[in-house]
Amino acid sequence: MGPIVKRREYESVIVINPKLGEEGIQKIIEDFHELLRRKEAENIQVIHWGIRKLAYRIRAKPGEYLSEGYYVLFQFDAFPTAIADLEAHLRIRQGEVLRYLIVRRPKVKAPVPSSREAGG
Repeated sequence: MGPIVKRREYESVIVINPKLGEEGIQKIIEDFHELLRRKEAENIQVIHWGIRKLAYRIRAKPGEYLSEGYYVLFQFDAFPTAIADLEAHLRIRQGEVLRYLIVRRPKVKAPVPSSREAGG
C-alpha cells in the first residue's frame, strides 16, 4: 500500500485583466473556483483585493500593456497532485489572467517569548 497523501494548505494570487469588465472578471473567478471543487479542494476562500496598480506594465496581448490588474486571493486545501492542473488552467488564459502564483501556506508557529518578554 502506498503512502497516504493528505490535502495541504495553499494560496493563490491571480491578477486578472481589468479590461474584461465585471462580468468577465467574475467568470474567471467562478471558473477557477469550480475547478478547485472538481479537484476536491476544501475550505475554499476567495478574497477580492480589487484593482491595484502594478509595479510595472504587463503585456496582456501583443500591443497591449496594462499598468493595473484585478487581484484575487484564493485560500484552499488541496491534494498536491491538483496543483499542476490548476496552473495549466491559469496558463492557457493568456490575456485574461496576467499573472498567477500558487504556493503552500506556511505553518504558523506560535511565537516563543524571549526571556525579556517573559519578565526575566
